[in-house]
Amino acid sequence: MPNVISLQQLKQLTDAHVRIIDIRQSAVYKRNIWFETENIPYEKLLLHPDYYICPHETIYLICEFGSDSLRAARILEMQGYDVISVRQGYSGLTSCCQCRRGWK
Repeated sequence: MPNVISLQQLKQLTDAHVRIIDIRQSAVYKRNIWFETENIPYEKLLLHPDYYICPHETIYLICEFGSDSLRAARILEMQGYDVISVRQGYSGLTSCCQCRRGWK
């Protein structure tokens, strides 16, 4: 089971220059970029993970609701990658007011 963190915990880590990958489709990502992430859509990341990430690099995955990032994290973890999923994804911004103020 992959590690999972909250948006609040992720906010605390962004000052440490962690690598956050937004796995939403590119068109959705471009309409709604909340904070510094790189966009690698779910399908591309899972088809060619070795092209996008290194096995010994910790990456944080975020999506709209947290389910796709958790699913991707499970798959990538089974392949030997160090992946952490963001619980509730961007939908968690509505319940995390402090994060919303800091990232919007």
